[in-house]
Amino acid sequence: MLVENWKSDLPIVESIASFQVAANRWNQDSFGHMGRQKHTLLARIYGIKCANESSDVLTLVMEMREFTREITDEEVRVALFSMNPLKLPGLDGLHAMFFQCNWSIVGATVVSFVQASMGGHQLDPGLNRTLIVLIPKVLTPEVHIGPI
Repeated sequence: MLVENWKSDLPIVESIASFQVAANRWNQDSFGHMGRQKHTLLARIYGIKCANESSDVLTLVMEMREFTREITDEEVRVALFSMNPLKLPGLDGLHAMFFQCNWSIVGATVVSFVQASMGGHQLDPGLNRTLIVLIPKVLTPEVHIGPI
């Protein structure tokens, strides 16, 4: 499924979006609502792994920015494979494990993206999307409309 739906000729954000649509369709057709069960299980696994891990990928990325030379394919691969495979995904729902397990298919796109972004090219604004969840600090939250 990945080979048929990964668009190597498109930017990484569009490649991920194309694959995500196909993967969601396949998952729904194959398993129904197994995605919810998978999410719960992955969250538990993430909690266990998080307790045992001290890797800081952000520090690695910041150190890489100090270099003026182009980042090699191997440096990108090593950085990606040093990530915890089940760290929380972005809105696209893809964990590092997806990229690690499918490196032979998606690797060139990932390397191209990293090299372009480290080379000063503007990032796709879609990469900054995130989810914010507000957690009420009271037992019975109320909706307040208007000025406080």
